[in-house]
Formats: sequence, structure tokens, C-alpha cells
Amino acid sequence: MRWTGAALLALASLPALAATPLELAHEVNTEIVTRQVIEEGQAFLRAFGSGEGIAAPDDPPACREAIKAAMAAHLSAGVRQVAEGIQDPVEQAEFDQLLASVYTPAELKAFLGQRDQVELPELLAAVLAAPKVRAAHDARMEAFTLGEPDPASPEGMGLQRAKETCERLRAQAR
Repeated sequence: MRWTGAALLALASLPALAATPLELAHEVNTEIVTRQVIEEGQAFLRAFGSGEGIAAPDDPPACREAIKAAMAAHLSAGVRQVAEGIQDPVEQAEFDQLLASVYTPAELKAFLGQRDQVELPELLAAVLAAPKVRAAHDARMEAFTLGEPDPASPEGMGLQRAKETCERLRAQAR
């Protein structure tokens, strides 16, 4: 029997029939949870990643440019940190286990079956509707989110240099 391209494509798009609950949970985690977190990070960077609007408008232009560049690097590093954290194999395995313990295989398949009909943010909200899942996801995200950069990191040193540049330029402008 020869398979047509359309038949192979349709077959490939179906979740594995013999998937274990843990395999289904992993697919929900990677295809819905992780994908949405990464897309949100990319949207954040598109909106704020230039560092525009961070410095005060009355700061000297060189100060505004230094702050803008340092903040852009800081925000990019933060989004990268979230993406790396959410994709960490150990973190994913723990979250997979939680999903498999909270949801039945039928519920996990239902989430996966809705990927083409429901917007990803809405689907993520459905996955996170279980309080244990929401709490675990929020704890994960809190661990990965932006805070003050490590002063020894390139981003931290860049912010420190930008602050010093601004202080010097502000003092000269007085």
C-alpha cells in the first residue's frame, strides 16, 4: 500500500495512540506551556527590548543612550534566562510528572487536540486551571524571572557603567 503525502501528514499530526500519560504530559508541557512562555518572552522583547523610555527625558543624550543599551542587554538576558529555565530537562521532567499526576490521559489528549482550534494563551490558561499546576508554574516562572542582574555579569557591569556615565554627565550638566 502506498501512502499519499496528505495521508502521511495527517497521520504524523495525530498524537501517538499508545502514548503513556507521561509522554502526553511532556507533549502538553512542550507544545503548550513552554511554547507560550517563550512566545510571551519574545513579545515582551519586541515591546520593551530596545530599552527605549527607560532613562529620564531630561537626562543628557549620552546618558539616555547608555541606559537604553544597558537595559536592552539586561532585558534580552532575562528573556534568555526564562527560555533556558523553562526548557531545562530537569525542570521539564518535574512539570511533566505533575501534569501526568493531575490530568488524565483523556484530558491531556484533549488539550493537545485543541492546539489548532484554540489560541495558545487560552489553551495555557486551561492547562493551568488546576491549582496545583498553576502554583507549580508560577513558582517556576518566579525562579526564572528578571531581577537585578548579577553585578559580575556582563549585563550587571553594563548597567553599572551606564549609571556611572549618567552620574558623570548629570554632574557636568549642572
